[in-house]
Amino acid sequence: PRGKLAALPGEGTGVRRTAGKPDRLLLARRVEMELKNRGETMKKWSVVFGVLAFIPAAWAGPVLRWDGTETIPQFRRFDAAGKQDQAVPAAVRDAETGRFRYVFDGRSLLAASHKLNGAQTLRVQVRFKAPPQGVLLARNRPAEGVRGFEFGFSGRHHSDFRGSSPAGFISDGYARGIVGILGTGIECRPGVRYEYIVRFEPGKFCAVTVIDRSSGEIVYGGSVPCPAVGALAEKAGNRLLCVGGRRSHSRLCEYLVPEGTEIFGITVWDRALTIPELRRELGLPEGSAVKEHPAAVRFVDPVSGDDANAGISPEKPFRSIGRAVAAAAPGDTVKLAPGIYFEQVNILRGGTPEA
Repeated sequence: PRGKLAALPGEGTGVRRTAGKPDRLLLARRVEMELKNRGETMKKWSVVFGVLAFIPAAWAGPVLRWDGTETIPQFRRFDAAGKQDQAVPAAVRDAETGRFRYVFDGRSLLAASHKLNGAQTLRVQVRFKAPPQGVLLARNRPAEGVRGFEFGFSGRHHSDFRGSSPAGFISDGYARGIVGILGTGIECRPGVRYEYIVRFEPGKFCAVTVIDRSSGEIVYGGSVPCPAVGALAEKAGNRLLCVGGRRSHSRLCEYLVPEGTEIFGITVWDRALTIPELRRELGLPEGSAVKEHPAAVRFVDPVSGDDANAGISPEKPFRSIGRAVAAAAPGDTVKLAPGIYFEQVNILRGGTPEA
């Protein structure tokens, strides 16, 4: 009958309604309970998002990886004239491992989108058919505001990639901010499979490590402080990561690796891997040490020297003390020939040979 009170299912006897017409108090309570439930749900999601925000970076995987599959979908091929091939680059099967490898023709490079401006680690596994030379990893254009990094093999200077010594540089976008690395005295050889790794920690250091995969020996490990490089320029290298050369501008790719050069894998992380992480990635035992390049002697002569020289012999010395200091690592010796030096020298790299 109209007006009779009845209990709502699930609400117990403490909440009643008039049959055919809901009680206003009941509606208010239901709305209150619904808002409370939604509030608890939002709190739970807030906790979940908060936990996700504090997940250690070490749990994150690579942001880019090609590891010996038949195609390299993230990359596109550019020829020496800068023309892009729209087809996905294809790899060939390696008879030794059964996995796939990409073979460069000496007239082109590979490029993929790269927007990381902060901490990062880049890795490429490579084997040269001819004596190593050229750029292996680059996000750089030789113009102010868009300079970034280039790493490969050089002979005399960190930006002259026509030799077999590990070398390269990183910049904040401008020429004045370039910090270079040159593994003087280290000669990499054709026919050897190398792991070439670059690590960058903004405002702290940039490091290059080269490992002989067959023996597991770290043949070169060098780093330079880069306190002025707090990040890569936003438009460095037009946001393209090049492998096997440098894309200087839209109509020119240069410092290409020699014909027959093979790569077996490319990996990019959005953090600077620590040495223990690097050991695990490379399958090295925990006791392995990252061996720095052996101590060298740098020669300087203000009369007969040339800063384009290697500076490691009295016959081909540097001209300036500043150039020698920039090339020297902890444990190295700089020998000065008699003469007058008009320059102000800043020594930025400290430490010991064992550090």
